[in-house]
Amino acid sequence: MDFAEWSRSEINRLRATAMAHNAQADGLERALERYETEQKPKPAEQITSEDGPRFVAPTVRRGRKPGRGDKNGFALEKLKDVPSPGANMDSLFKAFQERFGVNYKRSSLRALLFHQKKLGNVTSRNGYYMLANSVLGGGHGAH
Repeated sequence: MDFAEWSRSEINRLRATAMAHNAQADGLERALERYETEQKPKPAEQITSEDGPRFVAPTVRRGRKPGRGDKNGFALEKLKDVPSPGANMDSLFKAFQERFGVNYKRSSLRALLFHQKKLGNVTSRNGYYMLANSVLGGGHGAH
């Protein structure tokens, strides 16, 4: 095996290992967020009934966090002028964190891209994402 063959195989191995580590980190991050959410004490509310006062934890509805714009539209816009072979996850994730903050999760971007693929707006090949031909040809955009 010459240097070029070894280099290509080593690059592929390192990228595969990095993707596996990213997936593990994303899973651990989600578990940590669930853990921290469950650890927060919930305030009790006093209710007076025929049996006397009692305390009940209120149902908490979370409002939307203030966003910085449409993420689906931003993804499609980022992919609009990307040269072949497309944009990889790392470059898209960096752009999303610059736009939506460092707390934006890689798993959220993957879900967004998966959703856009189901809608037919985005295609992927070999880890690169690009707009689908229907979007490029002036078809219907993201919903």
